[in-house]
Amino acid sequence: MNISLYFAYTDQKIFTVTLPTGIKELEVITSEKTGEYYYNTADLFVRYNAAPVISTSSGYTWTATRHSINPNRDQEIISINSPQAGKWYITVYGYNTHLTSHLTVKIKR
Repeated sequence: MNISLYFAYTDQKIFTVTLPTGIKELEVITSEKTGEYYYNTADLFVRYNAAPVISTSSGYTWTATRHSINPNRDQEIISINSPQAGKWYITVYGYNTHLTSHLTVKIKR
């Protein structure tokens, strides 16, 4: 999966990936698109069997199997070795400002 994303502060986009048994690694990455600098301010969350829950009502909290909340512009990378078969939810969240980003999902058998 390779998707370009554009959205505003506190917006989130949720994607799903259904994995069969026997997958060795699930890797999820957000990165800046070539030529579009200073815009990858997204945070990345992955959760098995349910969408990640993100809240900013009393601080910045979340419920997720894995997360990556690096400083602005850094790549967000989540690698899960031997992920369970079934549905995985990927949430890209605009924590800081409007953004453009590129989402890549790699599945290694």
